[in-house]
Amino acid sequence: MQLLLSISIGFVVYIINFHTTLALPPNYNDVSKDNTHFNEEIPTLENSRPSAKFNPEHIGGHYQGDMIIPEEISRGAAHRPLWQRWPNGIIPYDMTSSISANHSQLIVDAMRRMENLTRIGNVQCIKFRPKTSSDEIFITIRNGTGCSAHVGYLQNYTLNRTVTLMHTPRATCMRTGIIQHELLHVLGFFHEQSRPDRDDYVSIQWNNIINGTEFNFQKYNLTDIDTLNTSYDYGSVMHYDADAFSSNGLPTIRATRNASAVLGQRIGMSPIDILEVQRYYRCDRTSSSIAIRTNTILISSIIIIEITLIFLFNSAILLEKSQISQATTSWNETYPKGQVTRVKNVDVYTVGSNAYSTNDLSVIVIYDIFGFNISQTRVFCDRFSAQYKVQVAMPDFFRGKTASLHINNLTTVLSVIGNWSQVSSDLSDVASWLKGTSPSHRIALIGFCWGGLQVVRACSNLSTLFFTGISIHGAWLTEDEVRQLQQPMLFIAAGDDPPLKPDISSVIEKWTSPRVANQCQYETYSNMKHGFVSAGANYSNPENVIAIDDVHEKVRNFLDRISRNSASSTHHSMRCFSVFLFLFLLNII
Repeated sequence: MQLLLSISIGFVVYIINFHTTLALPPNYNDVSKDNTHFNEEIPTLENSRPSAKFNPEHIGGHYQGDMIIPEEISRGAAHRPLWQRWPNGIIPYDMTSSISANHSQLIVDAMRRMENLTRIGNVQCIKFRPKTSSDEIFITIRNGTGCSAHVGYLQNYTLNRTVTLMHTPRATCMRTGIIQHELLHVLGFFHEQSRPDRDDYVSIQWNNIINGTEFNFQKYNLTDIDTLNTSYDYGSVMHYDADAFSSNGLPTIRATRNASAVLGQRIGMSPIDILEVQRYYRCDRTSSSIAIRTNTILISSIIIIEITLIFLFNSAILLEKSQISQATTSWNETYPKGQVTRVKNVDVYTVGSNAYSTNDLSVIVIYDIFGFNISQTRVFCDRFSAQYKVQVAMPDFFRGKTASLHINNLTTVLSVIGNWSQVSSDLSDVASWLKGTSPSHRIALIGFCWGGLQVVRACSNLSTLFFTGISIHGAWLTEDEVRQLQQPMLFIAAGDDPPLKPDISSVIEKWTSPRVANQCQYETYSNMKHGFVSAGANYSNPENVIAIDDVHEKVRNFLDRISRNSASSTHHSMRCFSVFLFLFLLNII
């Protein structure tokens, strides 16, 4: 038995080495922990979002709107031909005088973000640098018509390789997500919605497409395209919007796997975008797709033997491995599973149901400045509903808008699209909808960043509707706001957030009732950055996932504790009333 145990352990070691040698493609959650996804620190130089009716990515007159591909070059994204990959991942660039100094800074910032996102430890996948006199092949960045870029390295191409980033009063390409979109073309990537497997995930609504632009929805084939063993990515920065090239304002692309999925975004690279760059530029120890396909059967067979041996002769090791795996990939369902429904005059993302609840409790989530359509925030709702067995609802307080695009004027914008009068009305409507026919049904609140402030206000001014609240990396939490609390709260902060102790805790202890102050809880994740649970959540970063796991557990434990205390308080009041009633009746008799 000991011999068999030793053999199984040896097999595990062998398999680990075999995985490294033959490069079994990892799940995209295995991206290095050094990666970070976008957070709420939007560059102050970034311009507002162009009108959906005038998308500068669609007006350049190139293939699929913004891709410049010489006729003699075959198309494919990521291109299979190795000459489409920039040697050593180094991309020299020439910033022309048509780009202003401020916009040059924004472009370079987008480049640095891409470099940092795709870096694995000390290994840098890609590097953008100013060209030198010895660089014969480089990209030229200029102002012009639309947003466009040459695709790939183009080794035998003799003309300029241009990246055009338009900026006019009418429309602009000067947004981090759009810049990164065009630079990904430069790196050799095409549009996500034209992948060979796209029909398994989306449906093209040909009747809604502008006549003559149908070619923009051409699907690539596997002889030209390498999907790099990644899954289809609704949230890719390389994905078209749902209404791209629409003739009537109706969707031209519909998600079929998840009807509520938001198609495309121009905030920044998604986790799968990051992984694809790492794989294409071979800095994640993943070999070419040919090697992957060649060894798939052999590797799968060895994995089965490995699992069988561990299960039969080394269950303790199996348990330990599963616990470690659970800590880093306990929630890799990164596509939202809920649905959007209408409650009075507000859209609500909801998952679960009252019948699903095991403790007569529902949760309302209040999003951050990025708004309603951020997949990470929706995934939080899905996960919390599944693990805590409650219905979770997230209203669209901004009515389809996002405050993050107006970072220079954020307070003013929030006072308009997120004013407390409208927020409180929406909260009341959704609370009534959640309660349904059960008046005793209790509702808790969870808010992120701006949403954390709204939770404080609701627990101060709508305390009869909500029995508790959780503020996660809450912003603008002033003394005047927190001193009015009428319900206990859990405050969770990141390392770069204002300290909770003594800033928040001392005010609550001084000004609120003992019932509130004694039940409040304060947690700080010093190794995390603002936004790490919601819009900035990076599910490809194991350290971030572990922190998110811990937040979920702390929130569940806090709700359990407050629920017990609330029930105990209610029972105590009922007992006192019963004693009083008994004495009163005894006195009458």
